[in-house]
Amino acid sequence: MGKYLSCMTMNMKRNLIFRGRVIIWILVDTVTITIMPFLWLGIYGERQMLAGMSRADLVTYYIIILMIGLLATSHVGGYMKLDIQRGVLNQFLIKPISYLLYFQWREMGFRVLSGVVAITLFTALHLAVPEYVLLPASWTHFAAFLFFLVCARLISYSLQAVIGLGTFWLGEITGLAQLRFLLEKTFGGEFAPLTFFPAILQRIAFVLPFQYLYFIPAQVYLGRISGMELLTQGLAAVGWALCFVLTIHWMWKRGVRHYEGVGV
Repeated sequence: MGKYLSCMTMNMKRNLIFRGRVIIWILVDTVTITIMPFLWLGIYGERQMLAGMSRADLVTYYIIILMIGLLATSHVGGYMKLDIQRGVLNQFLIKPISYLLYFQWREMGFRVLSGVVAITLFTALHLAVPEYVLLPASWTHFAAFLFFLVCARLISYSLQAVIGLGTFWLGEITGLAQLRFLLEKTFGGEFAPLTFFPAILQRIAFVLPFQYLYFIPAQVYLGRISGMELLTQGLAAVGWALCFVLTIHWMWKRGVRHYEGVGV
């Protein structure tokens, strides 16, 4: 465990050294999401409710989406691709360290920093406009939200790793990465709450794992999922997370056998 904590600490220090780059990354994520509430509030017009969501619910929804993006979103796919293509993976194969755990803990170094930004930003917005940035529906829902946040982290990391490890066989995974991005942003609920979608798209979204990245955690935070549905959704999130974690471990074992050690 100590070696992985060292990976996290070193990456945190590296990000503190290159503060400008970190600030730009966070600003890009923040600005992109904060535009969406203004767009939808314009669509609301004089209405107080739209698809069962109040104006305050909608603004809070996008703030929570932003928090999830800063706390749980993974970007390891591109790094894994480059490691395999350039043969950098060789150095990991001779070290007493898990490649998959290394990237998980390495990203945590950045997430700790972005988490501080997320909490500070949420607190400032709530104090500035408490009528639009709502607190959790209850302590129970907040605890459940944290649980779903962990599941979102595992699913996001695993989806990225699945694409990244695909480099073992495909060599170039840019197209797959772009497809994953589109599906994740659309059916995950980042562009718009899934309840705003046409019925047929909602049915598609609700059988895919992407909803557990953004939409379901945000709905839990807002108290729109309770009781048995909360338990059912929790089991489904764990099921998807476990499925993807097992998939990347299977891909890793098979991929290393396929890997020739000279890049792709």
